[in-house]
Amino acid sequence: MSAKKDLTFAHTRTDSGVSVSRPHTAPGPVNSFTAKEFADYEKRLSQDSVVKPMEAHLPREPEKSEAVRPVSMPVYPDGYDSKDFAEYEKRLNAIAHEKGSALEAGMLNESGTTLGVNDALSLPDKRYPSVIRNTRHKILNVYRRMATLVIIANVVALVCFVASAGSLEDVAADDIATATSVNIFVTIAVRQEWIINSIYAACLSAPLTAPLRLRRILAKVYENGGLHSGTAYAGTVWFILLCATLTRMYLQGKLVNTAATLAVSYFTLAVLMVILFFALPCMRLRWHNAFEFTHRFFGWLAIACLWALLLLVVENKRIVTEVTFGHTLVTEPSFWYLACITLMIIQPWIFLRKVRFEAEDLSDHAVRLNFNEKLSPFRGVALAKTPLGQYHSFATFPNPSSSKPHGQSIIVSTAGDWTGKQVKDKSTDRHYWLRGVPKTGVLGMSLIFRRVVIVTTGSGIGPCLAFLNLRENQRRPCHVIWSSPRPAAIYGKEICDSVKTCDPDALIWDTKAMGRPDMVQLTYNLYRQSGSEAVFVISNPKLTRMLVYAMESRGVPAFGPIWDS
Repeated sequence: MSAKKDLTFAHTRTDSGVSVSRPHTAPGPVNSFTAKEFADYEKRLSQDSVVKPMEAHLPREPEKSEAVRPVSMPVYPDGYDSKDFAEYEKRLNAIAHEKGSALEAGMLNESGTTLGVNDALSLPDKRYPSVIRNTRHKILNVYRRMATLVIIANVVALVCFVASAGSLEDVAADDIATATSVNIFVTIAVRQEWIINSIYAACLSAPLTAPLRLRRILAKVYENGGLHSGTAYAGTVWFILLCATLTRMYLQGKLVNTAATLAVSYFTLAVLMVILFFALPCMRLRWHNAFEFTHRFFGWLAIACLWALLLLVVENKRIVTEVTFGHTLVTEPSFWYLACITLMIIQPWIFLRKVRFEAEDLSDHAVRLNFNEKLSPFRGVALAKTPLGQYHSFATFPNPSSSKPHGQSIIVSTAGDWTGKQVKDKSTDRHYWLRGVPKTGVLGMSLIFRRVVIVTTGSGIGPCLAFLNLRENQRRPCHVIWSSPRPAAIYGKEICDSVKTCDPDALIWDTKAMGRPDMVQLTYNLYRQSGSEAVFVISNPKLTRMLVYAMESRGVPAFGPIWDS
């Protein structure tokens, strides 16, 4: 077979990211290329590889995993079968892809061999019998413990009212109204940005010398949603008692403006019941848009109804007691609670602003939004396309490569209708509405531990970058496990470099090339080997719950966002 003098070559890219030149006819059915050309091509394929292990320079026997060369190739005769070449090339590329992925994940040592990350410490048994363990970590988790404490406190208050009045029917309407207002006040307060940030700041003030048990308790501050739901349900129960009391007063002829008072009371109760119904976890998950709508607009309607009811009750008392309306109003505790509630609801809208974002496409599944906003570390922002639209919360992280003085970024990945639209939008110059004050996130509590393990999957790397991109003197030593399909291809080299800069030994696991890892085993191994004090998990709800439970049930302090955090 004669060689062509000016044989053209095509540049191809192997799965491992290697660009080589190969003869146009190499994989074809016709033997129209020479053995010398094949040898040159094979040499380029080896030399240009991103994987250059040390033993590649040493004579050795081929391993079982290596591609077996066709028997006629060592002497390079001019007549071997193209099918042999095509199969050999396929096997060679597969091995290059596997090693390239391992190198990308930081899993190759100096000799080029893959580290046995799954082979280390044996996973210990879970502590305590299953009944105790499940009750502690699942049935009565911190969120539900907070809600339970709220319910117990309200039951104690009701018992005290009944004991003081002599019977449930004799409890004063003013006391019931005050109890209702207190609970609704706490419900709103634990969602108010300034209050939340103050609570986080208080917990973050714990010194590293404090007992680990205390710091472990403080780090669960993100489960404060138990107070929100507990007081919401308790406040509704108190309001049911208030409606019953007003009905009894009507039957006894003690209400002057009867029709209006009862109508507003029961209408308000109906609004509260609708809000609670769509706030149930199952309903919130299935009908999220309805939950968002009722929680905001029906919440505003409920507060307006409570104001109307308060004014009607005060007017009734003015007529009965012949005291001025203003004096009666300001002496009502419910007036002051409702005033504070109203201010807390208005406050986020005072800080409503339209912000310019620069979109940077990462892949078909994720987009990076860069903007200029002076923010404290570990803060999250709520975005919407319209001022009264649905607001979606995202964690921010510093953007070191930004030319802006306060460069920040967020990562939006496809997780629903709204996020999917943002990813598909190819415009680079965008505007979003930001509401309220940015709130501190879960990962902020990592600062009260000496050393931590951060476990994340997919776009969860975005919130983690809030920690990883901090200056070394602003964060704690950490070790990172990031599992994602094709992390470099989807999220970009810059983000991968940020992870490696913070933790040179970070384990970046490409699930496309290496399959799904045993996250429990990996996390426990790294926790023990690194001497860390805690594990933080930023992932999808299912994996976060599973991994946090797997660690806590083995005595490892573990933290991760919950569905209501």
